[in-house]
Amino acid sequence: MQNILKENSGKADGAYEEIRKRLETASCVGADETGAAVGKHLHWNWIFQNDLLTYVFQSESRGQKAIDSKFPKGLPYSTLVTDRHQSYFKMNVKDHQVCLAHLLRNAEYLNELDPNQNWSRRFIHLIEHSINLRREDNITSRKIKVLKTKMKNLLGESLTHLDNEFEKFKRGILKVKDYLFTFLSNPSVPYDNNYIYPNFSFIPTFSHKNANSLVA
Repeated sequence: MQNILKENSGKADGAYEEIRKRLETASCVGADETGAAVGKHLHWNWIFQNDLLTYVFQSESRGQKAIDSKFPKGLPYSTLVTDRHQSYFKMNVKDHQVCLAHLLRNAEYLNELDPNQNWSRRFIHLIEHSINLRREDNITSRKIKVLKTKMKNLLGESLTHLDNEFEKFKRGILKVKDYLFTFLSNPSVPYDNNYIYPNFSFIPTFSHKNANSLVA
């Protein structure tokens, strides 16, 4: 299998590059990365995707170096939908949308960590309310403003009386607070990037010497 991929990967270079170029001009792109064992080494499978195109590559880096190797100019026309991994927020993009599914999972963990508090439950309520506004096509500028004000107030609360994980989560959210509700103002932007994950299951793993043979 490895030899077949090695021998034939070059034949797809033109199409592979065309996919990358088209994503560079796309209006919305989702991205994520996941660890992959390559021999005895940890590499990272990266995926950049929209509803028409999927671009996959593998790198030894999980940082900006990996992204810049494929998108040195960033994605200047795109709203980028991702988790909170900081490398994505160093890219040159038109806008960001944080994946709300990730945030809901993080907040559910806080619920389990301390069932007696209600801060994380109120956070979940605001996120779910924003999603319902989109699903029910019930978005108005006033509702967006009220939602953002409630989130600002929630993030302004002191959490020092709770486990350190709560303050850690809040600090992380404050870094991306301007990108929680982009999807409410732009109907072409999804509120999560969950559609990416099925594609990770189709990415093969290679021995170290053939790791760079990975193509979309």
